[in-house]
Amino acid sequence: MKKIAVLMCVVLVFGVVSAAAQDNSMTLYKSKCAACHGTDGNAATPMAKKQNIKSFKDPSVQKQSAAELEAMIGNGGAKALPTHQFSKKGLTPEQVKGLAAYVKTLGK
Repeated sequence: MKKIAVLMCVVLVFGVVSAAAQDNSMTLYKSKCAACHGTDGNAATPMAKKQNIKSFKDPSVQKQSAAELEAMIGNGGAKALPTHQFSKKGLTPEQVKGLAAYVKTLGK
């Protein structure tokens, strides 16, 4: 019985931590990404149209691995886009990873 109670506590704590991380990623997205990508990730902003930014629902975006999305967000990807070099702008690897995971949820 004691093992079950401990297990339930661990699951509860993990759920709370996961929810907090999701909220943090959403807040970061809204402050760092939404101006260009849109709050819903559909790239319907004037900047997205001007820069030919794809929606996160686009198959070419959705097929990217977590590592590819993290590289794009953290250091600008293969083209080293200065607008996406958030690792140089103070984001931690954990924050970049969280943003990549959040981007995936917007594409669904």
